Amino acid sequence: MKRLLCLLCLASCTQSQPLDAPAGGISALNEALDRTKDSAIPTASEAAISEWEEILEAATFTGHIGRRALQQLENIEAQQRDSILLSLVEKKAIPPESKRIAYSRLAADGAPEIVPRLVLRLRYEKDHSSNVAIAQALLRHGNGSGLAAIRTILSFSSNQYPEAQQAALEFIKSIPPHSSNQEDADAWGRFVRLESNWNNQRTLPGFPAPPIEGPLESEIWSMAARLVSQPLRPVDEARFVLSRMGGEIIPILVHLTRDQNRYLHEHALQTIAWIGAAAGAWADKEKFPLTTKLAESLSNASVRTRALEAIGACAASGAETALLPWLTQGNREEKTASADALLRCGTSTCLPFAQKALGSQDSLGPEGVYSLRLLVKALGAEVSTQPPSGLAPEEQKRRDRWARARRPAAEPQG
Repeated sequence: MKRLLCLLCLASCTQSQPLDAPAGGISALNEALDRTKDSAIPTASEAAISEWEEILEAATFTGHIGRRALQQLENIEAQQRDSILLSLVEKKAIPPESKRIAYSRLAADGAPEIVPRLVLRLRYEKDHSSNVAIAQALLRHGNGSGLAAIRTILSFSSNQYPEAQQAALEFIKSIPPHSSNQEDADAWGRFVRLESNWNNQRTLPGFPAPPIEGPLESEIWSMAARLVSQPLRPVDEARFVLSRMGGEIIPILVHLTRDQNRYLHEHALQTIAWIGAAAGAWADKEKFPLTTKLAESLSNASVRTRALEAIGACAASGAETALLPWLTQGNREEKTASADALLRCGTSTCLPFAQKALGSQDSLGPEGVYSLRLLVKALGAEVSTQPPSGLAPEEQKRRDRWARARRPAAEPQG
């Protein structure tokens, strides 16, 4: 308890320290975009896209015509081919058969920089066979966000999408054993373990993610630039993609929280929160000081509740220490955000603080009161978990879900 109180004092003393802005006051995002702009995937011209749309359509034919069309894909430079194929699959009007050829080629030898835009295709692609090829391409580059599509395809009745289901089964069979253990001999078991590792830690044993550099880094920053869009659709697309990248995206998202643009800062925090406990597990494994980095945003009142949410959702080492001061200080919204966050990651250390806060409920909203009741119950103490008056049903369901998915945070090391 003495150790915790000392840490709380230190945390409270540092709340007013200013954020470390990028050197010279330059936007963190603009600085990165300028640094990596020459590495981006080249943009395919409309004429080239139209020409290759016809070639891919010819490639769907059997016999000599189809073989000649496919051969033309071998005769262009690899990055140009990736650019054209990505542009084609992003078009709405292209026939499914042509799309499948494009996706299959990207799955076979597309470069790492195709990953962000292929992840986005998971949001829009309706052809299930194409989604299998997307999952293959992503897995080859250490990204498991397509595994959910494989499971979904196999959940359909056997006569709904037989071609896609057969492709999904072949995909699972193609996953190589990661070890010589007997349990790794079962293909379905290998798939389940990969899926679990991805969902819980954002890593894939046997499928290392490429380093974020060169064209891949450029594509990631370009995707992140959508976070500052005024129309909401590009923002949603960026959050969809960035929250489905591997753990190596965490330092980039943290860097964006240091940007001067409040809109970008807030969206970066929200995206980290969406990744949630997997981000915390990755950070603890890699010894990345995620909580310390996120806690820097607590000095910015305009994004403080978002920062509290992200710290609690990630449940990385030291989260509890960063959150507890805000259960007693700050305004009602901040106290409620702290209570919500502690529900997701609090340990027995915070039990007396939660009980004390429940004794003075006037400073908490109904959401915070319910979160603390669920937390106290989860920690084994007697408490009524009756939803308080004024708590909306959807807010109750959200907190019930957080209680079921709790990941108690580890104490900071050292």
